[in-house]
Amino acid sequence: AREASFTQAVPSPGLAQPSLSFPSVPNSPVLPAPPPPLRVVLVDDSAVNRAVLQRLLRLILVGYDVRAFERAMEALAELTGSCSSSSCGGGGGGVGRRTVVLTDVQMPEMSGMELAVALRQSFTPAELPIIGVTADSSAALRLECQQAGMQAVLPKPVMRDAL
Repeated sequence: AREASFTQAVPSPGLAQPSLSFPSVPNSPVLPAPPPPLRVVLVDDSAVNRAVLQRLLRLILVGYDVRAFERAMEALAELTGSCSSSSCGGGGGGVGRRTVVLTDVQMPEMSGMELAVALRQSFTPAELPIIGVTADSSAALRLECQQAGMQAVLPKPVMRDAL
């Protein structure tokens, strides 16, 4: 393969005229498209906690898709692709791209642990990591979360370094 280059003289008063040579970039094969950005599905019944976590995630994961839900049932519908209303973030999400769930553990109607159990019926931990968030940092609760299908549990308040 032949490599082309060009030379550019840089004028310098009173000094010898050095020349700079830069090789040209040979034709390279087209690189595959990068994987789609990570999507974080955030579930917390507290509007304040949800807003704080959503802002923190958007600061850390610039350009990533962060979707927040007040209810675990909405997130479940979004993740399983059975959502059709705008309250579920636009409908029909599924996990066709890299997705991580960050869920409050203790919520009314459906808890984070119940959400994890329901999601494990459709997705393996490798397909859909689930991380619990709770103010209760007891070993017993951590074990319950693990048994429900969560990979990790973060204590509240969630610190930037923990994410």
